Amino acid sequence: MSKILRNPDLLNAVVLADVGVTVAADSQYTIPPQDYLAFAASSDVIRALSDESLILNDGGNFITNLSNAIDIIKGWAPQAEDDSLAGVTQQFAGSVGLTEAPFPDPSVGVIRTVLIRCPNQNNARRLLYSLNGGSVFHSLAPGEFIGWSLRGSQSQILLKGNGATVDYELTVNV
Repeated sequence: MSKILRNPDLLNAVVLADVGVTVAADSQYTIPPQDYLAFAASSDVIRALSDESLILNDGGNFITNLSNAIDIIKGWAPQAEDDSLAGVTQQFAGSVGLTEAPFPDPSVGVIRTVLIRCPNQNNARRLLYSLNGGSVFHSLAPGEFIGWSLRGSQSQILLKGNGATVDYELTVNV
């Protein structure tokens, strides 16, 4: 199955700096098989698919659901896709301190895809995140990110800093 990133914009190229690719205006890029996992983990690819500046084509269909697009790039079977499961992408950015901050509001539903980024900062403070209610926190250094598709019933992520103020960027598809 091909994994093709289509740029529908007639004027502007889409730069995917973290994978070293630029998709020219009104063109497409076929992801080489050896790069599937790098593209699935790319914050630039996830953002471009999320804001629809790029659309994934699996060789026959355009995949507009962000979670399914990431799953297909990874080589996984996509989840059922219909209008009732299309999902909503929410983006958060700001600063957190030593107190845990929950995202998103759990009433919005189960998280399908997540991207967490600790932007470059003028300090060495790390961003901490937890997927299990705060029992275990994992850390990201300034400039690091992590993104993946979740399976199961995860409805909230906790963020906090290891210092007074740590910047964060969070994108979730629910």
